[in-house]
Amino acid sequence: HDGIVCALLMNGPVHPVEVNVARPHNGRTALHLAAFHGHQNCVVHLIEDGNADPNLECGVGETALFSAIRGKNSASVKFLVEQCKSSLNLANGASAIPMAEAADQENPDEKDNQAIIECLLSTLSDDELAGMEHAHECYSARKSLGVFLAEKAAAEDSERKEAELARAQSMCEAIFELADTEGSGHLNCAALVALHDQVRAGT
Repeated sequence: HDGIVCALLMNGPVHPVEVNVARPHNGRTALHLAAFHGHQNCVVHLIEDGNADPNLECGVGETALFSAIRGKNSASVKFLVEQCKSSLNLANGASAIPMAEAADQENPDEKDNQAIIECLLSTLSDDELAGMEHAHECYSARKSLGVFLAEKAAAEDSERKEAELARAQSMCEAIFELADTEGSGHLNCAALVALHDQVRAGT
């Protein structure tokens, strides 16, 4: 697709191409379609070589950014947000953040969903972030749900291992104290055997 688009745009001086023309039935432009279907090279060519307008809204009021979010195309979202400075809000008041949060919650293991919501959240100031209602606490920390849950599970696992290590160390110290009957810093074999027998007997 990108080769065809590039060739058409390169012939612009001879055969001008109107890249912002919209489909009559839904108002979507070539940029909307490229963003939704993940044709990242086409998105770049259309904007940089064809001067496509990333802020045009289709028949349902959706810009190319929203099409990219619906299509789960993180590369297009990143380009439109960071390079084109596409607005996160539509004329009808809809925001890209809740839309991306909903997609991330529906499938938190989807890497593109994770990349999209984290990209969008990174553009917000601290005040903007704090002023929004989020679907989950993870978004207030500018993290996707999948990453947040993975980090939380890793932290809990680390705490569990530290607790187990502390218990094991405490047990070793108790055993050493009981077996070092002479206080010499050396374990007494007979005392260890007696301790073993007590443990087995449950006394």
